[in-house]
Amino acid sequence: MAYSGPPAPPPMQGPPPIGQPGPRPPRPATVTAAAGAMLLVVVLNLIGSVISIANTDTINDAVEKEVGSQSGGAGNNAVTQIIGIGFSLVFSIAFVVLALLILRGSNGGRIGTWVVSGLWLVCGFCGLAASFFLLAVDGIPAWLTAYTIVSSVVNVILYIVIIVLLMLPASNAYFKPPQQGQFY
Repeated sequence: MAYSGPPAPPPMQGPPPIGQPGPRPPRPATVTAAAGAMLLVVVLNLIGSVISIANTDTINDAVEKEVGSQSGGAGNNAVTQIIGIGFSLVFSIAFVVLALLILRGSNGGRIGTWVVSGLWLVCGFCGLAASFFLLAVDGIPAWLTAYTIVSSVVNVILYIVIIVLLMLPASNAYFKPPQQGQFY
């Protein structure tokens, strides 16, 4: 047998290369349901805006009758309605964008959704309380008062559902960033 010399040293290895992010886990039903609930809130807001626009004269007449002939009573209500509809439209656009972000797995979108949903949850409780005052206003149709109360209750429930769905463990795993290779 012939001597071939000492064995070759093992090749030197440096730190492993930074790997590409792993695949994102499949989207859980909780995230899809939260996005669906967000889009339902948008639809309800847009329906409410259309109803408000269609009944502006009725609402203004009832408010004017309620506050008497004080100067600017109905004019202030018209301005308030316009501002409310503007907020509703801006909010609807923001909620659609946030829904798309959470469907893509954006943790920033999830945090933004929590913030916006939390703020609108508080506004929803205030709106719900204010809706009951419509019962005392003569001249506002009963169906409009009923719609306002029911939509306020549904919105409050939807905000709570959205917040909870995005906090569940299945949702948490989806929003974690994919693991990458590490340096040693």
